[in-house]
Amino acid sequence: MNDPLDFDMPPSEELTDPQIFNLIWLQPRRVYRYIITHKYDKWVLILVILAGIASALENISATDFGSRVSLFAVAGISILIGFMFGWLSFMIYSALVSLTGKWIGGDADYTSILRVIAYAQIPTLFIIMISLTQLFTLGSTEMTEELFFNLNKPMQVFAIGLFGSELLLSLWSFILSVVGISLLQNFSLLKAVFNLVLPILIITIPLLILIFLLKAF
Repeated sequence: MNDPLDFDMPPSEELTDPQIFNLIWLQPRRVYRYIITHKYDKWVLILVILAGIASALENISATDFGSRVSLFAVAGISILIGFMFGWLSFMIYSALVSLTGKWIGGDADYTSILRVIAYAQIPTLFIIMISLTQLFTLGSTEMTEELFFNLNKPMQVFAIGLFGSELLLSLWSFILSVVGISLLQNFSLLKAVFNLVLPILIITIPLLILIFLLKAF
């Protein structure tokens, strides 16, 4: 079996939508070569909106607000927030990845970055289904010690399966982003990881310093 991260790739080929959604799981470079070469934007907006919905489901249900409203309200609000702001957060992040990528030798613009990251969100389609299942069967998308030990044994096994699957899908989504960025920017995989993490660092580190200074004074 060929390594899906192998850098020795054949020339770009024509791919159908079903092939893109199927092959990206284990042959991401094959799919990304097509997406990058043809600037294939057909599913970009839909995918970033769905990723925004998945993120909102996670965040809202884990807050006090999520515990005060009905499960249907949490799902509805998450869909609304994801639809309204999901695309915006991905655009901002893609612009930062493009900017910081130039610092380390890349030259991709933010639309190309957005395209790559959007298709890496394909696992999000399954994360949304898992999150909704968690929400309506367990009452939360966040696994806490209290929640886990209040479940009976079969439900504990079920919960572990759900949360484990969600973790693996999130990890694979990140791996797809790394593969796509490495191809787009002509980076090594390690350098692509750094390119994806650097925007987070340049935002969180100043915030942490500011919080520390505010607490100190």
